Amino acid sequence: YPVVEKSMQQSYYFTTTKTAFAWSKMALDKLGYVIDEEDAANLTLTTQKDGLKIVVTATDIGDNASAVNVQINAEGGESRDMLESTVDSSLTEIRDELALYQYSKSDTKMFESTPLDKAFRMAKNALVARGYTVTISDAGKYVVAGSKSAKPVKAACLINSMGNNGVAIEITAYVNGKKLSESAATELAASEVAALIKYLGRYDKLDTK
Repeated sequence: YPVVEKSMQQSYYFTTTKTAFAWSKMALDKLGYVIDEEDAANLTLTTQKDGLKIVVTATDIGDNASAVNVQINAEGGESRDMLESTVDSSLTEIRDELALYQYSKSDTKMFESTPLDKAFRMAKNALVARGYTVTISDAGKYVVAGSKSAKPVKAACLINSMGNNGVAIEITAYVNGKKLSESAATELAASEVAALIKYLGRYDKLDTK
């Protein structure tokens, strides 16, 4: 019998493995996959559909990110090509569903002659001013992130040195698209990034040294 094995990974930023695991269960349920076994301690579940055996695991991939790994095994009497296309279409539908849980939009704001620690404080101020509760404040890695209770959005600022004492503040908004329509999710992400960039623009007029 032909045997086909394929896998994919979906990453989620500023998301715990527990949340990523919950999202994977919701995604499989939505697609009509029946969960056979669930190992909550190891964040792993097994499911089957149309002769496919699927193992899904949520893992911590560092840098405040989690990933959902999906592995599909299939064996059968049909041709290898048929089997492969069945596995591919299953992987694609799972990937597309998992992707809905986190839309993101990024933009970068540059500053000249600005120390990294100063830029870090500026980014933190911008998040607070925009109504975020700061959840991660890592001065060593120059990462600051926050979330809002009223909206399904998180925002993160990553500060990078650009040489010649310049800095770049990269702002990303992450929106849970399952709580909104696709257009509303992309719109919310874009408007949050734009508002944070605009707030940081106030520092252009000040002496930031």
